[in-house]
Amino acid sequence: MLFLSTVFTGVERVDRKRKRPTTDQPSARPIKRFFGAEPVKVISIPSIAAIYNEQINAVDQGDQRRAYWSPDRRVRRGSWKALAWDFLLEIALINSFILQLKGQPQWKPIKSQADWRQHIVDSLIAKYQPDSQSRQRFHTRDEFTPVTLHN
Repeated sequence: MLFLSTVFTGVERVDRKRKRPTTDQPSARPIKRFFGAEPVKVISIPSIAAIYNEQINAVDQGDQRRAYWSPDRRVRRGSWKALAWDFLLEIALINSFILQLKGQPQWKPIKSQADWRQHIVDSLIAKYQPDSQSRQRFHTRDEFTPVTLHN
């Protein structure tokens, strides 16, 4: 997670190694003059730019994870609300997966997103299933119900 607007004042700087550009474009000439004969140089850059460059793939990785597991269902009524709900649910699932993976959970971290989602479903069912009222009229263990009434 990256909070660029609230962390930096804009005056912080950090030293980073940078390579001299290899292009012959006219726009690269001032940079090439700055590097001179050195192929690599340590340059002081704003901290916000350094952090952004280090974290730039985080959004892409989140989008990839969401694309692997997004629900493939058509939304017919209230489409924008349903799409917003699906999007927010996916983001919550992916963020919780990443947090448990990189955090300090009290259990062994779950490495795959499929296993994490199954863990969440199993936990929710274990928590709320005993209190739920079944909508089924007959259970399979009901031996007194005639066979013709079973679905």
